[in-house]
Amino acid sequence: MDWREVEQGWLFVARKQYFGNTHAHIRDALERGASACLLSQIPDDLGDILNAYPRACIYLAPVEDPVLAEVCSRFFGHPTRDIQVFGITGTNGKTTTASILYFFLELIGRKPAMILTTGGYFAGTRYEMHNTTPDALYLQRFAAMVKEAGADCLIYEVSSHGLEIGRVHGVVFNHVAFTNLSREHLDFHADMGAYARAKSFLFNRFLRDARALGQPTTAIINIDDSWGQWMLAQSGAERSITFALRSSSNVVRKNHLELELLSVNGFDGCTLSLHYNAEQHNFDSPLIGAMNRANLGVALALLLGAYPSVELSAVLGAFKRFEPPLGRCQRVYASEFRRGVFIDYAHTPEALRELLRSFKELAMGAITLVFGAGGERDRGKRARMGAVAQEYADFVILTNDNPRNEEAERILDDIASGFDAKRAMPVLMRIPDREQAIGAALRVSDSGPVIIAGKGHERVQIIGDERKPFSDFEVLGSLLHES
Repeated sequence: MDWREVEQGWLFVARKQYFGNTHAHIRDALERGASACLLSQIPDDLGDILNAYPRACIYLAPVEDPVLAEVCSRFFGHPTRDIQVFGITGTNGKTTTASILYFFLELIGRKPAMILTTGGYFAGTRYEMHNTTPDALYLQRFAAMVKEAGADCLIYEVSSHGLEIGRVHGVVFNHVAFTNLSREHLDFHADMGAYARAKSFLFNRFLRDARALGQPTTAIINIDDSWGQWMLAQSGAERSITFALRSSSNVVRKNHLELELLSVNGFDGCTLSLHYNAEQHNFDSPLIGAMNRANLGVALALLLGAYPSVELSAVLGAFKRFEPPLGRCQRVYASEFRRGVFIDYAHTPEALRELLRSFKELAMGAITLVFGAGGERDRGKRARMGAVAQEYADFVILTNDNPRNEEAERILDDIASGFDAKRAMPVLMRIPDREQAIGAALRVSDSGPVIIAGKGHERVQIIGDERKPFSDFEVLGSLLHES
């Protein structure tokens, strides 16, 4: 796909969407030794190219991503047909849910691999990637690599983009899960209905394809979410398991998992009770907040869907050793004066609300929040994020996220428009420079948690067309060391 990497006898794939138009490099690829090219459009000078390279084979595939996915699946020997494949979709919670599932699979003796927003993982090694659901070449090549190295199961975070444009075609999903659905990516999808339909592809067309191959299929649905029942109705799985946080009715339903909160243990987590069919188990979780209880419940349901006879007491007893994934409500610092500094990836109104609710639930002092919003993305969510910050935080510092080619001050104006002057206002500051904003947050609060939201694991900040090295973790480390 990158003409600069082409070697003798290779197939060069030229694209016109999502990654920039690379048809201008057909000649470059052929000059480097490509024996064939897969094109998304017919170049004006195709005749001249064929005259210059008469032995080259030229193929046309206008719908580029699904075709590329099928080609890559065949090229690598259909690697996902021979291992258990888990797919997790939803707006929020995918990375944490996948990481918890990975932890459980290792506990029961499996050899899992996974592809997350934060990278690819297998056997203690992390592999870089640039999209929640990367291109089909990366997906199939990674699956083939880990399968060859001994992996027996594979976890994918599956984005609506990956489903809509066909990046995951050719992947055989056995066990899939829906975490939740809220406003996101409406710069790409026409509306929430279109966004939901893209998510539902994982539960209908992909599970039907798996069943046609004789593969086992399970669908896990979080029915606490308002879209849960609708998503359940789309499922083509042979078996479904629903999840909810513990209801007041305490009705026992078959193939339904619930988690009940028994006690909150500050920043150290909570004690929970799991209810599944006739089983009940009490255990400690190192995670805080209802959002993470939901992520845990979905991960447990996925585990039970794939391995129904797993010994839950042993798995749950070990969960207190789990560490959250990079940049997901991750505690970075604590002292006797400052209760804790946390970094989180929350960049939607609902994710930000659930994150801040978690800290309100703890009642551990005034909350200081640093956040912004991405440029050239859904503007409609910005004011809603401002309203959430006003409702839950005591000190709010608006700053840059990834402004891209949008004016940073306009982004902050959009967020600030969500604050209602008729309601109680937090202390509000605007500091576009993100490093300065984080420094100000550390100075403002000495008694309660400081939450730095929006970028999480990211290691760059996109300003204009430039990707500048930037990490909330590194900035915090430097500032705390200086103090």
